[in-house]
Amino acid sequence: MQHFSGQAPERDLPFRTDGDQLNQLDQQRNALASLADAVSRCEYEDMRTPEVLAALEFLRATRPARNGADTALQHFRQALALPNPQQRHQVLQYSYRTIELAGEG
Repeated sequence: MQHFSGQAPERDLPFRTDGDQLNQLDQQRNALASLADAVSRCEYEDMRTPEVLAALEFLRATRPARNGADTALQHFRQALALPNPQQRHQVLQYSYRTIELAGEG
């Protein structure tokens, strides 16, 4: 399984340094940027790219499951395959906003 950062999350460490936390936050911002790009291009392009799928997996693995984030990540992944471009864009946009807000809480 490939992770967004190219490395598996370090969940087995009993502690994390501030540098580790900042690095993970930066990687999460990059993953969110990949999803935002997918939302903006999804009406005209197939965004089921390795980068987008890796970003979804990275966010699932590194963010707490709260405020509907897990469900929104699942909906985002499923919406990538919707055949209607307008519906795909609408569901991706809603799911992205839910994912983004869940990370702020």
